Amino acid sequence: MQRKEHLLDVIRVLYKWKVFILIVCLITLVGSVILSLMMDNYYQSSTLFYATNNDLAKPNPIGNQDNIRYYYGAGEDMDRIMTLAESERLANFLIDSFDLYNHYGIDQNDEKRHFRVMEVFSSQYKVLKTKYDAIEILVEDVDPRLAMNMANVARNKVNQFAQEMIRNSQWQQIKMMKSNLTERNKKMNQLEDTLLVIRKKYGILNPATQSRDLPELLLIKSAKLNEEKGRLAELKKYSSIPQDTIIYSTARIRGLESEVASLRTQVGKFTEGFAGSEKLYRFHQINKDEIGNEQQRLAQLEAVYNNEFTAINLVQAAGYPRDKSRPKRSIIVIVSVLMAFILTCIGVLLTDSYKSINWQEVLHG
Repeated sequence: MQRKEHLLDVIRVLYKWKVFILIVCLITLVGSVILSLMMDNYYQSSTLFYATNNDLAKPNPIGNQDNIRYYYGAGEDMDRIMTLAESERLANFLIDSFDLYNHYGIDQNDEKRHFRVMEVFSSQYKVLKTKYDAIEILVEDVDPRLAMNMANVARNKVNQFAQEMIRNSQWQQIKMMKSNLTERNKKMNQLEDTLLVIRKKYGILNPATQSRDLPELLLIKSAKLNEEKGRLAELKKYSSIPQDTIIYSTARIRGLESEVASLRTQVGKFTEGFAGSEKLYRFHQINKDEIGNEQQRLAQLEAVYNNEFTAINLVQAAGYPRDKSRPKRSIIVIVSVLMAFILTCIGVLLTDSYKSINWQEVLHG
């Protein structure tokens, strides 16, 4: 019952002050309408794109034709693109390119001009990641065409910055690979000179054929020598054999002995130098193959470096915004009138509740 009486007292007080409350609400209504109409219209334009996979800017691994490639970037690729899109470098480029100091009405003689222009720019430029993992650049401005152009230029510049980062990394890798190849080629030349000296010293021309032919030839010549010696021994048993035949056979034996001695020397030298020569040759071939693969990788990397590639996959370019994004004038008016009504009612109730108090006595007594 008491709660009902209190509620009726509140309604009675509000009804008593209804004219005042209405006047305050009307004044607020008119004022909020006028102020909202004085606000500039802002237009928002946005561009949407995906980050590409950084592996697309790398050459295909040699000998790996089934290597799986992903065209859309993962977390690290998105973070890199978003970092570039939110970088001060991009902000400074847009500020200078679109003369935003004059556009925002900032005095360029002001010591805090950069802070002020960045403050306004940051409030009107946003980089967001959508729920589908796309990247969106939003630009607001009183000039709808400027908002559209800034969004598109910002996206293109982000793509350029990302390409520059990748190209710089590629160039450093190319320089390192060229330097490494130069050093390896020098060592290869030294290795080839050493191998040539060893082969010349031990008479190694073709290890594969010499290792097969020299022992075989030595056996053949030794067999012929033994055969000729046996033949000469038999010939000497007969006095009827002409002396010229004996002399010819003796000369033939001496020739074969010389050939066998020469072959034994060659086989000995070949055997002595074969192991070291073969070891150097195999090491030479391994290094030659590695240098060939490295040169292929370098050629592929240079081809990728010299060709065009993109760091983003465009989904939607920024378009010309037809409708304003803010201010929401109806919401401003409704909220202002509602707040005025609530605060006025509270003020009226407080005034009526404490009207019987002698404030002079409270303050001075």
